[in-house]
Amino acid sequence: MILGARAHGLVTLAVPARAVSLYAAALDSVIVREAETIKEWEDLLADPKRNVLVLGPGLGLDVENKAFVLAALATKKPAVLDADALTLFAENPTELFEALHPNCVLTPHEGEFLRLFGEAGGGDKLARARFAATQAGCVVVLKGADTVIARPGGDAVVNLIAPPWLATAGAGDVLAGLLGGLLANNVPVFEAGAAAAGLHGLIAEAFGPGLIAEDLIAGVPAQLKDLSIKRGKSIII
Repeated sequence: MILGARAHGLVTLAVPARAVSLYAAALDSVIVREAETIKEWEDLLADPKRNVLVLGPGLGLDVENKAFVLAALATKKPAVLDADALTLFAENPTELFEALHPNCVLTPHEGEFLRLFGEAGGGDKLARARFAATQAGCVVVLKGADTVIARPGGDAVVNLIAPPWLATAGAGDVLAGLLGGLLANNVPVFEAGAAAAGLHGLIAEAFGPGLIAEDLIAGVPAQLKDLSIKRGKSIII
């Protein structure tokens, strides 16, 4: 689980005790902290500098991990929920929906979407994403070749910048991180979802075939520089 600090540039990775040394040795610019128990997790969440949360990638599907997600949501801090943070609630989606708040973003792929929302909403992808956003009460980013970003009330954006080589392991985790970075820079939730999806696709498009998740991360600075030149002003993430 990742905790970001708005305006401080700090990123904290919360991991089980057995993984602290592994991540600490591999990551130079990320703070690694132990969160083996709910108490340790809540202590990390209590720090006001840690005010943006990315939950799900690498979390695991042990049922006790639901408590970590629910504790994070109870803080009402901006939160991106992806991967296991969604699948953990497949048997009781209402438990998740009741804990969500307007500063949350859900980033499911089609499989995760079906586990939470089933076939409800019907119709095309746009209709289903709009329905899901209303049911969850927050922004939903339904990923795919045509990613739909929807918020309660019906507003939606469809992102078509998604070359086929973007369908690679870990790419969705990078998207969740991009979203968290935008939220940490005060970008509103709906706009952050749309911008993250677009940036994600542009980086992949620029790289070309053979892309892996690490290439997306490495491509962020060049793409932001390119966008800032085209727009004639700075873009901050």
